[in-house]
Amino acid sequence: MTSHASQVSCGPSTIELEYDACGFHARIAGPWELLSPLRGILPVRAARRSRGALPHASYEISYADGDGLCLISRDGALLRRLELEDLSAFMEWQLVNDAVEHVGRWKLLLHAGALARGDAGLLLPAPSGGGKSTLTVALLEEGFRLCSDELAVVDPCTLELAAFPRNPCIKTGSWDLLRSRVPWAEGAAVTTQLWGRTLRYLDVPESLWASTPVVVRHVVVPRYVPMASPSLESASRSEVLSLLLSQSFSARALGAIGVAAAARLLEGAECYTLRYSDLRDAVALIRIIGGC
Repeated sequence: MTSHASQVSCGPSTIELEYDACGFHARIAGPWELLSPLRGILPVRAARRSRGALPHASYEISYADGDGLCLISRDGALLRRLELEDLSAFMEWQLVNDAVEHVGRWKLLLHAGALARGDAGLLLPAPSGGGKSTLTVALLEEGFRLCSDELAVVDPCTLELAAFPRNPCIKTGSWDLLRSRVPWAEGAAVTTQLWGRTLRYLDVPESLWASTPVVVRHVVVPRYVPMASPSLESASRSEVLSLLLSQSFSARALGAIGVAAAARLLEGAECYTLRYSDLRDAVALIRIIGGC
């Protein structure tokens, strides 16, 4: 996984963090007590980096004088004034969005959970609120490795799926489900605030991240339906293609290249729709097609 946030001393109480995501490189500098909470929200990975590489974006965090706020600047221009408690979650959001904008210029970015098992990839595309993150994290206990809980990065030429370094953000209603199924979740949870909302991130262990790109072999469209009987049925590639393109972060920018890449991706994959009301049933059905 080619991502990391590394610490460099810049003074007695100042640190510098670096974040890499699929070719996007950012630098964040500021007081230690403001930046250190980022470590549990963005993946902190030890990885080599080019010493001479210039960042695509540079952020500076500082205290605002006398009003209990902090200031965020990007590339020397003031970006935001924030309450101190909102800083970590906002910076996670800002860094990920800047990375998406940069990487989306040449990669196909799909709104989907993304996992690897061996040399095969699995996509779980669905609109927000469909339980992608919960199901994706639950599958880490079944031999899968994480690429992303909601952002699949696909090379439009090789069609390989790569990991995007972002810790899963788990909604309050899903937390009890995961805590009972994923033994390490309790100790890996990091809670923070953003504009009055409580957010819970999972600092996924290094060993559970996908380490090399894989080719997508299965695409499963999950749909949570209360009280529904579990079912896994074959889906037409044309319907799944329409969903992928409608949920893509970069297909419009890539134009015909993006559409063609999504279509070729599905040509080599088996496509399914999954309906479930119980997380255990969803995991069991995906294990069947994944050969677990």
